[in-house]
Amino acid sequence: MDYLARREHSHDELCRKMEKAGFETNVTLDAVEQLQKDGLQSDRRFVAAFVQSRISQGKGPTRIR
Repeated sequence: MDYLARREHSHDELCRKMEKAGFETNVTLDAVEQLQKDGLQSDRRFVAAFVQSRISQGKGPTRIR
């Protein structure tokens, strides 16, 4: 939850961060899955926020892809 309070994160990104913090893979997958079910993590929202931030930086479609 602490990671998501700052900005949107993708499913894979959250799993990597949690594993780096010492959590086991099965625990991270279960936790992120529950966050998705609760509507707290969404890859669609992550992509929308990512694209918007790059547009705000003046980057074009090719660079964003």
